[in-house]
Amino acid sequence: MTSTSTRPSTTRTLRLQRGQALHVALDAGTRLQVAAGAVVLREPMRWLADTVVTPTIRLAEGQCHALAAGGGCVLEAVDGDVELLQHGPVSRWQGLWRRWRLPAALA
Repeated sequence: MTSTSTRPSTTRTLRLQRGQALHVALDAGTRLQVAAGAVVLREPMRWLADTVVTPTIRLAEGQCHALAAGGGCVLEAVDGDVELLQHGPVSRWQGLWRRWRLPAALA
């Protein structure tokens, strides 16, 4: 089953060189799509019983991953240069602002 989100989102392109790591704060619901290369994603730390764990995921070209929880993440390019598309959810205020501005821009 495929689900599509009707909630608006913003897209940002991130480029990393081989071996480069980017520390970035991402919101819950952010989707990362690898357009080129391969990247290791270290998600925000979580508590598991009495231990702190950092989920680590390797994403190859063409793969996507959605973050269940927001927080500080690390993106590291492992196989050559990497190009990532970051599809972030738009806040409710940004969505209202867009709806309000669109009719004004068309007038």
